[in-house]
Amino acid sequence: MKLANAIKKLEKQGFKVTINENNKNFHLAKKPNSNQVIEFVQNGGSDEIVCIRTKRENERDDSMTDYFPGTWHDNITQAIKFVGAY
Repeated sequence: MKLANAIKKLEKQGFKVTINENNKNFHLAKKPNSNQVIEFVQNGGSDEIVCIRTKRENERDDSMTDYFPGTWHDNITQAIKFVGAY
C-alpha cells in the first residue's frame, strides 16, 4: 500500500499519524484515548509501507531478552480492525 493512502485511511478512522524524528521512515498511528498504536515503516526511498505492527503504546522491544511485543499484519486494514476501529 502506498504511504499516502495508508495515512489517509488511518486519519479517516480517527488516528493521528506521526513521524519519528530520528528515523523519517518510521510512522506511528494512535487514536485519542487509546493505548493501542499502529506502527509501520516506509520502504526505503519508495512510497510503499512495510512492517505493519500493532501493540500497546507503553510496550518496548527488548533484544537482550528476545521480547518483541505486538502483532504483525499484512495490511493497514487488518491493523485497524485489530485495534477495534471498525
